[in-house]
Amino acid sequence: MVVELSPFMIFGGENGIGKTQLMKLLKSMEQFLIEDVQRYLASTETSRVFSKYSSIVPQEIDVEKTIDITKGTLFYKRVLELANIHLNNNMDNIIKRTFGEGDEIKTFFNIGHVEIIYSSLPKVEIKVLRENPDLSNNDDTNKYIYKISSDIIGGESRHKREWTYTPGSPYEATPLGKRIVSTLIADLLFQEVLAYNKGLRNDEFIYFPASRETYLRDSNIFFKKDIDNLSDINISKSSDGKRFSNDPFIEKYVLKLQENTWNPEKKAISETLSYFFEENFLKMNIEKGEGRIIYKDNNSQIINPMLASSAINEYSSILYLMRTQKEAFDILLEEPESHLSVNNIFKFTQILLTLVEKGYPVWLTTHDSIVIDTINYVCKFSQLKLEDRREIQEKYSLIEDLVNVKFDFLGNLQAYHVREDSITKMPKDDGGIVYEALQNDINNFSNFMYEVEEKSGSFK
Repeated sequence: MVVELSPFMIFGGENGIGKTQLMKLLKSMEQFLIEDVQRYLASTETSRVFSKYSSIVPQEIDVEKTIDITKGTLFYKRVLELANIHLNNNMDNIIKRTFGEGDEIKTFFNIGHVEIIYSSLPKVEIKVLRENPDLSNNDDTNKYIYKISSDIIGGESRHKREWTYTPGSPYEATPLGKRIVSTLIADLLFQEVLAYNKGLRNDEFIYFPASRETYLRDSNIFFKKDIDNLSDINISKSSDGKRFSNDPFIEKYVLKLQENTWNPEKKAISETLSYFFEENFLKMNIEKGEGRIIYKDNNSQIINPMLASSAINEYSSILYLMRTQKEAFDILLEEPESHLSVNNIFKFTQILLTLVEKGYPVWLTTHDSIVIDTINYVCKFSQLKLEDRREIQEKYSLIEDLVNVKFDFLGNLQAYHVREDSITKMPKDDGGIVYEALQNDINNFSNFMYEVEEKSGSFK
């Protein structure tokens, strides 16, 4: 089975079959190969200077799955001659830098020997996404780092997190600049501060978990945390055993505003969680006091950056990154539809497509068709007359880029249907992605309704 790596990729399928693990591993392998190809090019007469944020486009990886993906076993055949030996000799390091230290992920995947096979020699065409400035001499960056530097960020002390990366620790071979970082805001701030303070280039890809529970799961793998001992990340349990946040910011605002987020059309925009996040968190006041940085909203209430990810995490985090990052970066998204209302999924997908158009590689998993539906309708929308696009844009408050830019993302988009025993490429046509087989898998209720209607004679 051939998986073609592209800047824009979708892995669709049911829950619990390994979509996210497959996505992370493929991305880590791709990055390893990019680094290998760059080293090779640097040793030849065709040597050039490439941005660290670059992609080999297109690329094909032959994935042979010999055992159920539910057991996580993925065997890859051969890698092209250029990087084959190096890749296999470093597979343990690739797994570590993808999933963290420890035997848990190895046990889950039961990985022994992993190889990649190419159907043909890869193109040595490197697409430079964006110039990589020398951040070490950038006054604005230094001021930004100073502003977010803090002894305590997100309820977790710096020395507690920095311990993970101190020399001699089991994580020494996996520096921060090579790790996947879950993008709760506090972690984003922390990884930037720590990476620059240690003189590391921040060249990891950014992983957006589907929810706070996903973050806890991945933290358990990355840092060997006890999932029931959550005091260091501001989670506790109520008397009935349910988890809840003891963060006053979350208690005071998020739990109440979350209700409005689920059905925002019944509430004013100003009452939704997404609006509150943008107005109060992204525009918050940052002050230095008592040896740390404190964050205050417009009412001078202290805000803890460890914001609950439940209702709006992916949407707000990407906005935050777009406003603060000075370089392009790879984005990995896990089920962005999981905790967003339909309206926010629509807006969020517009942001994704805008990022793709601007050159950001975006890979995502999904167990629903709504993101694909939005992509397909944007395909159709982009083919309308300009006056029609403008009329629709104004009526539905679409992102301006959807009107002014002629999207050509289908050529850079690959979608795959991941099942327990197979990975199937979803075809494309002028209307976008054809996903009937995926829909049959992920929406059994629709199949049930259809058969009931058919048996009841409703179609006669």
